[in-house]
Amino acid sequence: MAKTVLVVEDDALNMMVFRDTLQAHGYSCLEAVDGAAAMALVRAERPDLILMDIQLPDTSGIDVTRKLKAADDLRDIPIIAVTAFAAYGDEERVRASGCDDYLSKPISIGVLIEAIERHINLE
Repeated sequence: MAKTVLVVEDDALNMMVFRDTLQAHGYSCLEAVDGAAAMALVRAERPDLILMDIQLPDTSGIDVTRKLKAADDLRDIPIIAVTAFAAYGDEERVRASGCDDYLSKPISIGVLIEAIERHINLE
């Protein structure tokens, strides 16, 4: 059975790249364009992993991550931050919110898949 990855990304082109990449590597893909949709999908679908954009239109990915990690029934879902924030200190701030990994855009496909496999295949 294919593992499911929720992609939280508000940019349509980035979403398409993530979706196509995940599907080409055998993963099922769920999509959310904002934090509210992400929370609803996580609760309804329980994905195996979340790719979380940090800059979202309604809230930050950091806030969504904090809410997910505060929920007893959701905190074990690995979250990989995927962000254009690459300034000094950003990775530490993102990881402190509860993200299990951090990738800065632009991302190579190989690095993305390696990060997903590092977290999703721990079971």
